[in-house]
Amino acid sequence: MKHTSKAFVVLAVAGITSPATAQLRFFFAYGDANLATLQTKNYAGVSNPSATLGSEIPSNAPLKVWKRSEGKPFRVSVMAVRTGGNADRLYQGGSVLAMYDRVAATSSVGTIASELSFLDRMINFADISASASVCNFASLPAYYNDGSIYDNEGDGEIDYFQIQTLNRVLRPQYTGDTSSPRGVGLSVAFTLGTPGAHFKVGYTPVRFFDLTLRSNINPFETYNGLSLFVYKGATGTPNVGSSTFLGSNDIANTGTNLTLQAVPEPSTATALVASLIALRYRNRRK
Repeated sequence: MKHTSKAFVVLAVAGITSPATAQLRFFFAYGDANLATLQTKNYAGVSNPSATLGSEIPSNAPLKVWKRSEGKPFRVSVMAVRTGGNADRLYQGGSVLAMYDRVAATSSVGTIASELSFLDRMINFADISASASVCNFASLPAYYNDGSIYDNEGDGEIDYFQIQTLNRVLRPQYTGDTSSPRGVGLSVAFTLGTPGAHFKVGYTPVRFFDLTLRSNINPFETYNGLSLFVYKGATGTPNVGSSTFLGSNDIANTGTNLTLQAVPEPSTATALVASLIALRYRNRRK
């Protein structure tokens, strides 16, 4: 097993068509241990004891994040897994749109210069820029287009290449119409960065990269606004920073949407409960 670094950059990213097809599902996973541990804490009778680093973030319950005043970043991983079909497919790269706000825009063709025009501002990227908040790129085993292993040294061991980004831009969601406002977020186009190198998405989930975010939500408030958008169709600008991800013919879902809820640290929550109990007791004595 080799981890190889190459200096070449692929100028375009495209899903590689093979005779067989697969169905892929895309989702967020816990990208840091602190975020996963926070889900296991009991807030108002709700907890997720099975949350661990790298496990899928369920969309049927709010994702707990830290409140605005604590300023703690949290990290989510962008993942994909095969859910059906008769063979794994090979890909040279792809792109994903992680939406976290709304923007007054009637077109999804152009890019957005900065977050200043965003409407909700309940989530922002934690680092100096949105681009810098894309981190922890995965190293994936590489294959040629015919499915044979990529073995540059000829030693019989498969080469591993780290994912590289072609661009990281703020872009509105592609919806096929001119409605405004629309979802907006960070579009990341990526590749293995080596000519001829392709990766597979199989039944074991594949992590591509992480996104580091920060909450601007007040304690116990919720915000329905973190989405992984996967465009399913043949319209739009594929694989160069738009909403198309790994091609369009094998998408089993069009993304996932998470509701976030800001919670205080457990010690803060305990103190708050104690204060409420004390206040209730004093009111009864009056």
